[in-house]
Amino acid sequence: MPSEIDSLLKTIQCRETCLQTIVNNPQEKRELAEAIDTPRSTLDDIVRELENVGLVEYRNGRWEATPLGKSSLDTYNEYKAQIRSVVEAAPLFSEVSREVVDTRFLMSSNLYKADSAVPDKVLQVFFDAIEDATTLRWFAPVWFLGYSERFYRKVTSQDDCCIELTISSEVFDYLKQSNPKIINTLMNEREMSLYVGEVSEPYGLWICDNELAGVTICSERKISGVITNKTCEAVDWAKNQYDCIKRATNQLSSEDNHLLVSNPS
Repeated sequence: MPSEIDSLLKTIQCRETCLQTIVNNPQEKRELAEAIDTPRSTLDDIVRELENVGLVEYRNGRWEATPLGKSSLDTYNEYKAQIRSVVEAAPLFSEVSREVVDTRFLMSSNLYKADSAVPDKVLQVFFDAIEDATTLRWFAPVWFLGYSERFYRKVTSQDDCCIELTISSEVFDYLKQSNPKIINTLMNEREMSLYVGEVSEPYGLWICDNELAGVTICSERKISGVITNKTCEAVDWAKNQYDCIKRATNQLSSEDNHLLVSNPS
């Protein structure tokens, strides 16, 4: 069986263009030769290779893909897309520990690199994602100036929105001085929660409606990029990772109002 699979993969890799063309549109030999710009004599060898491993068959005067051919090509294309996601994300993760983000999160992900001239602009990805979310869990190891007002509008604009924010003690100290209304709202609103502790991961993490997860890569307090993923595997990894981070923190509530500055407006 392994040798058959190896032969199948090798054939798909070498004859991908022809197989994709047949999958898209079964054709006669002459039409197929023109479609892939290949001499007919060479095409004979190509389709014979595909036929020998069960990927195509000749029916009613045309070359057609078999069910195995269609499903194998779909799987092969998905595999290539996943590898491409990992390769594209690699430069971002070269700035942090290799063990930080699981491969499951990189597979089928979307990558948004920060513009070196305006790096904070990439945060729009985060705000677009949370705009209509009814549940949000967010770990923010650092705080960017662009967060404050836009996040405050989010926590005050939807009555039915459940928000959980986990931050480091350093970020908490910064917010209670610079923008205490955010802290005050999270500590006093029934559907909102605030967790604070000595956490210092090199990335931010957020989960929207248990359907979309995002990672914000930070380096030397500068944002390098954002990666999002909506696959079940990626969201599950993000939820587990978030829970691990949260366990190292303590929840603050209205009973801890003495930790705030006197004027939260």
